[in-house]
Amino acid sequence: METVNEPKREFYTYFISTSKFYYDLSSTVNSPIVVCEMLYEAINAGIKLLTYYFSLQYKPRNEVVKELSNILGDWVEYYWSLGLTLHYDCYLSGNVDQDDIPFYENQVKDFISKVEEVVFG
Repeated sequence: METVNEPKREFYTYFISTSKFYYDLSSTVNSPIVVCEMLYEAINAGIKLLTYYFSLQYKPRNEVVKELSNILGDWVEYYWSLGLTLHYDCYLSGNVDQDDIPFYENQVKDFISKVEEVVFG
């Protein structure tokens, strides 16, 4: 992995902080639908961070996810798929079971940890 200079480190820190912000915010919301959207936004910020880290920002998101998965492993596609489920099925369609929220929270927490490990070591 690349050595991160200070300006890039600050830029990358913005995205991981945004990811953590949405993750933390999700625990303060009472609506499961809104929790799902906050968790989606946490994943989205992490994918954006990886996109910039690997200089893929000029490609469509579906190509980015495939390339990131080729570089890092299938976990990227898994978590992006989870993010899309959270956004489309849970948030936009309102199809969410309150009992699934702890599972989603744990998955997003794991995703953030993986992204941090890739970028910051």
